[in-house]
Amino acid sequence: MLNMPQGWNLLDSLIIMWKRPIHSKLPTCEFLSSKGVCPYSICPLCHTQPESSSHLFLKCNSARSLWKPVLMGLVNMK
Repeated sequence: MLNMPQGWNLLDSLIIMWKRPIHSKLPTCEFLSSKGVCPYSICPLCHTQPESSSHLFLKCNSARSLWKPVLMGLVNMK
């Protein structure tokens, strides 16, 4: 089990993670490419479009199939 600070939980982590795309701070291929860190901006999951935050969380079918079980688990947590 991970050692997390007292009072820290999965929900806190998810809130932070979902705020980052709003501020375009996630290290997506598109972002890294714009900084000269990565030579390509295409999504490594679907290989069809640039990997932006909106693509990664909303548009990429491959990413959706990965996120679905996570989101379903959150809905079922009580």
